[in-house]
Parts: sequence; C-alpha cells; structure tokens
Amino acid sequence: MHISIMISNECNYNCSHCIESSSLNESERLPLSKLTGLIDAAGIISASENGNLRISFTGGEPFLHFNDLLECAKTAKRNGAYRIDCITNCFWAADFDNALKLLKEVKNAGIDHLSFSYDQYHSSFIELEQIKNAFKAAVESGIEIKFKIILFKGSERAYEFLEKISDITPGKRFSMEELPGLPLGRAMNLERAMFLFGEGIPSGKCQGIGNMLVTYDGDVYPCCCPTFSEALCLGNVHTDSFYDIYQKMNKSSLLKILMTFGPYYFVPFLKKQGIEFPEGTYVDIA
Repeated sequence: MHISIMISNECNYNCSHCIESSSLNESERLPLSKLTGLIDAAGIISASENGNLRISFTGGEPFLHFNDLLECAKTAKRNGAYRIDCITNCFWAADFDNALKLLKEVKNAGIDHLSFSYDQYHSSFIELEQIKNAFKAAVESGIEIKFKIILFKGSERAYEFLEKISDITPGKRFSMEELPGLPLGRAMNLERAMFLFGEGIPSGKCQGIGNMLVTYDGDVYPCCCPTFSEALCLGNVHTDSFYDIYQKMNKSSLLKILMTFGPYYFVPFLKKQGIEFPEGTYVDIA
C-alpha cells in the first residue's frame, strides 16, 4: 500500500509550471490529528494484508509545516512503514549547518528518502548552492536522494543539471527522474507549444494508478497525480473512514481495468460512440 499525503497546498514559491497551483495564499490543510489518524488506519489495513506500507509526503511544500511533518513521519515509522519519503524544494538549505541539523531530525523521525524539485522554473526562486547544501546534508544524514526535473521543449535535461553539481556527486549514491510538464493547474497558462505532447492517448498503464493520494482538503484519489476528477474521487477522510475508502478502490471495476491495461483500453469503445482523440493533445507520462 502506497499513500501520498498532501499536508497542505501552501508553498513559498510560485513556479509557473506548478500543476497544483501551490502558493503562500493556499492556507487550507489537514489537521495533525487527521493526518496521524489516517496513517494509523493505513497501518492497520497494511498489517492485516501484506504489511508493505509506504507513506509519501507532498504538497505544496511539506517543510513549511515541519513539526507536523516530523510527527507524521514518526507515526508512519511506528506503523511499520518500509519506506517514508518526502518531496521538497530545499528552501531550508541556505545554510549547510542548518540543513544538516534539520535533516538529522528528519532522518530520526523516519524519513529515509527525499526528492528534490529543481528545474528552470524552480531556479527562479532558489540558488543552486542551496540544492548542493541539501544534497550534502542528506548524504551525511543517511537519506537517499532523488532529483526530480520537469521537462518542456528546450528545457534543461538531467545530464546538464548533473554537470552543474559534478563537484559534489562523485562517489555519492542518488537517482534522477525526468517528468514531462503537464497542462494542469498554473501550468495551463504556459504556451501550449512548450509541452511534450505525443500522438494520441499513451498506451500502457500509468505507474501511479493504485497509489492513493490524500489531498489537503481530505479528498482521496487512486492516483498520485492531482487530476482531481470527480469520477475518480474515492471519498473524503473528513466524512468517510479510510477503511471504506480503501475498500471502494479495491472493488472498483473501472480502476481494476486502469491498473491492468491503462486508459487506452477504453479507446475502441469510446470511438464507437463517436468520441475522437486527436493527436498532439496528450502528454505521455507512462
């Protein structure tokens, strides 16, 4: 079981490619008691099944609510999560000593994987030196690191970014992930020609389907991407028990097809109903 939790949609950056439209004006968030309660519920369900529980924290910027993040991580650790990870923009790493102190707390709380968001849009708000400080502090704290880079036409590639940090990476373990930008949220205001559109609907299944996402307002979706379609909403943790939400996901015939075959499975049936899927309108994230 993999659950991603949006502690809030608040972020101290205002990146133009943000698919969640995160900003400092987004104050709505899940209370700590609700966060720890759903992690406990997930732990109970996981223990009764295969025991493979993974908890991810996202946002917004999770480190803006640092104490809540630590408490949630401790709760996940207490529930036997085999992996606890978090994505961050590294705003907290302007000073190496402070970054090291902070990440030691993070590691002790149970977070063992961090993803750093950095690309041409993040670089408008953060210095490369901060990313280097965060990387060095994570290595010294024993936290595994992944760099996440969002791609558009003509944007910097992972190998180009690696050249910029080549002075700190030799002999260090880390990974990188390139993801195409999506025309969602604030990114919908970008020029359409910038996106990496493919030919028709991508074949295959999305890697994120079946991984539950709990949003800052309590809605739960069976996908890590905030498409937020009402048809895919499984419920809300404010009004529904997490167990019922989990059972709804497992019993959904629609989701079983999506998990097994992907969205392309439905294309022939939809075309018979006169629904067409023009080329150049879908970003391939498979």
